[in-house]
Amino acid sequence: MPLVVDNYTIGTAAAGLQATIGNVAAGSLFAGAQSVAMGGAFPIIGNIVAGAIMAATVAIVKAAGLLWKALWDIIAALTAP
Repeated sequence: MPLVVDNYTIGTAAAGLQATIGNVAAGSLFAGAQSVAMGGAFPIIGNIVAGAIMAATVAIVKAAGLLWKALWDIIAALTAP
């Protein structure tokens, strides 16, 4: 049974593997596996989700701007002499 000290598990296969490779590079396969094991997701999934949210936000803001312009055009037409 592995030993847990301050939320770090000692004596697991992952700990043994990390001990042989040294520092884990960000974005590496091992780092992605650690992220998944800790309840996260592979970095590419996070990037895809963030991109989709940004694209949706841009589309909503653009649509709101077009609606606002159309509303002002209608108001201007109704109030023109």
